[in-house]
Amino acid sequence: MLIICNGMPRSGSTAAYNLMREYLSRCGELDLLGFFNDERLKAEEAVLIRHVKSPSIKILKTHSR
Repeated sequence: MLIICNGMPRSGSTAAYNLMREYLSRCGELDLLGFFNDERLKAEEAVLIRHVKSPSIKILKTHSR
């Protein structure tokens, strides 16, 4: 499962990301993928698509438009 926390700066998306990260880390297996800017999203698109069907939970944060 891939969770994408997207939002613009000062929109509260980082707070939502931190809440989900903390909750999911206590509930089970969690991989933090970190922050993705537009360039990194495009470069790693194929890898991210594979994470969608993964049994483990992966979470990333972005400010992509």
